[in-house]
Formats: sequence, structure tokens, C-alpha cells
Amino acid sequence: MYLLDTDITSNLLAPRRSSSSLRIRIRSTPMDEICISIVTVEEMLRGALDEVRRAQARSRDIVNAYAFLHRLYNDLHRFAITPYTRSEERRVG
Repeated sequence: MYLLDTDITSNLLAPRRSSSSLRIRIRSTPMDEICISIVTVEEMLRGALDEVRRAQARSRDIVNAYAFLHRLYNDLHRFAITPYTRSEERRVG
């Protein structure tokens, strides 16, 4: 099982930023062997929500900001998502 961190997940989901070797490696691995943590989901959604708020404050690009949030939400559902448990908290904290 591979647990992708936020940087790898972000790069993977942003084709203009991801390397071809990363995409090949991920595509050659069965999806049931790849997961992300709920912490990664939170970090990525927080970034997308910040984009929506900035767009709203500027009163422009709001449609694009929501489109990005929608794509991200759909993309994250492709991964198995691991929970944040007490044992994880002890390991991190």
C-alpha cells in the first residue's frame, strides 16, 4: 500500500506540474494499492476553498475557482482515504 503525501497528490492532480515518471509510476500501480490521508484531503480542500474566498473578494474568476474546487473534489474520490486516528495523532504529535 502506498500512502501519497499532499505534495505528491497535488503534483499528480495538476498535469502541468507532475512529472511523467510520477504519472507512469502511479498508473502502473493498482488504485486499490494507493491511498491518501484525510489530512491530505483537508489540506487540499483548504487551499481550494482559499482560492474561492480570494476570488469572491476580488469579484472575479469565481466560476473558475468553483470549477477548480469541483474538479478537486471529484479527483480526491478516486483514492482510498485513510482516517486520522488516535494512533496517528500519537505518531505525529
